[in-house]
Amino acid sequence: MFRNAPLAILDELRASGCEHLRVGDARPVHDAITYFENQHHLMDFVTARQLGLPIGSGNVEATQQPLAACDGDCADKPRVEIARAA
Repeated sequence: MFRNAPLAILDELRASGCEHLRVGDARPVHDAITYFENQHHLMDFVTARQLGLPIGSGNVEATQQPLAACDGDCADKPRVEIARAA
């Protein structure tokens, strides 16, 4: 993926001529265009990887598993105890 991939995808969506195509009550291409227009600045994954951020590595997901698996008794435990239990 190159640095301006989100903007390239946005250009492709616009050029498709399907922005106003309806599927039932939805306009999925219009929704995708709106999403990319509003969020493309958050999709600079090349820079994130160059900075060593854990994009696509599973680190974030793995960190959440102990919290998601926690039952109701974790509310009163310090986060350190929850992390050690994982």
